[in-house]
Amino acid sequence: MEKKLKDLFKVILEEVQCNEKFKNKIYKVLENGNNNAKRSRKKNVIIKPKLNPLEVILEGERILMDKLLTLEISDLKDIIKFYEMDNTNSSSRWRKKERLVNYIVDVSKSRISRGNAFRE
Repeated sequence: MEKKLKDLFKVILEEVQCNEKFKNKIYKVLENGNNNAKRSRKKNVIIKPKLNPLEVILEGERILMDKLLTLEISDLKDIIKFYEMDNTNSSSRWRKKERLVNYIVDVSKSRISRGNAFRE
């Protein structure tokens, strides 16, 4: 099998050296193969959110809500992703700003109160 493959590549190489049209076709195929490999790779971009809801909620729930309402929907979704507030990823389908803000406030409240039973 190895010998057959070597002979095949030898024939292809000879044809590339003699036939300019064949050479261009081979180069075109090889170039397209490299470009597809580069495109298929997905970049993981972590976007740092504009505020930390766990720090702001310590100042007060209303203050956090006011600050969140000034942000865009994409910024709110970035906060949810960055702080891993939604394991089911259902919030990515939400379109209303109020729903996202209420969700962030609720999760932030539950996270800062976690462990209070042991503190008392």
